[in-house]
Amino acid sequence: MNSQVYDSAKEKIRKALVYEYLKKNPGVREKDVVLACRKGELIFTEISTILADVELRDQSNQIFKQANSMFSELAIHHDQRWRDCLESSQHSIQMVVCLHSSMFSYFDDDDKKEQEKFFNRKEGLCAQITVQIHQLSQDIKRMNIQKVSQDSVAKREILLQYLKRVVDQLEILHEMLSREVELGDIFSTQTEKYLDIQFKNIKKTYTFNINQITDIYKALKNDKRATIDASLQFNESILNSTKNTLLSAVDSMKKDLTIRRSQIQEIWMAISSLSDTVKQIESIQELDKEGKLDASISLSPNGNRMVRFMDRVKQIIKS
Repeated sequence: MNSQVYDSAKEKIRKALVYEYLKKNPGVREKDVVLACRKGELIFTEISTILADVELRDQSNQIFKQANSMFSELAIHHDQRWRDCLESSQHSIQMVVCLHSSMFSYFDDDDKKEQEKFFNRKEGLCAQITVQIHQLSQDIKRMNIQKVSQDSVAKREILLQYLKRVVDQLEILHEMLSREVELGDIFSTQTEKYLDIQFKNIKKTYTFNINQITDIYKALKNDKRATIDASLQFNESILNSTKNTLLSAVDSMKKDLTIRRSQIQEIWMAISSLSDTVKQIESIQELDKEGKLDASISLSPNGNRMVRFMDRVKQIIKS
């Protein structure tokens, strides 16, 4: 991920964290929320709080600098599903720009805006969900440290919310990869058409400067007797070589898209599996509320169903 994309990703995560802060603190304006470091911890707070605290105000430059440094190192930036979303989005937008260019003219201005809007919206949603997943995972860790029972309603509720958010994140990634493959198919087809037309035209007109090509040919062959006919042949060789290189790049792209299609299937299977797990935990929560949980567990022929659910959840959290 290049620095420009990484900076954009960090900004989306920052906005998502601010959004979560605003939900918990209604009435606060977004422009008044700042990222600061207090006693070695990263916090979001209101600028008025910083100004009202003499100690914090005197150290404002340092606490903001430390906060930015700590923010850049947050584990949330390394969430693989979030990074996959960003990679898919950036690659797709690049193809959209090409398909909109005068070279292809496949997308008009409205099409381009619609496509870019789709990916920007999905990036923003994925950032929010990734932040929520991160916060829920921290809650789970705290409960584990406090040795909260796996059978507690509160812990199961946190796990349930975590799994739901992971499903939401996977669904967004599935949508983005599907759109990327769709765009990739269009892009590769349009590229092949473009190359076929353009190289036919070039071959007919030899738009390269013949005198320059002759000089290059002489230099390469170290033959002062080289003729224009020979340079024309050399010119055609360059064209064919260039075309073959570009077509090879298109073939490579098609292989990448084939891998993407495989990823889409894997993600869909993961979504289906997780959704089943969510439904099972929801049923357990409902049975627990009705006081029927013990009876439900005893019906399991292969041991304690709750333990198996928790083992499955632990695997998901680690992945």
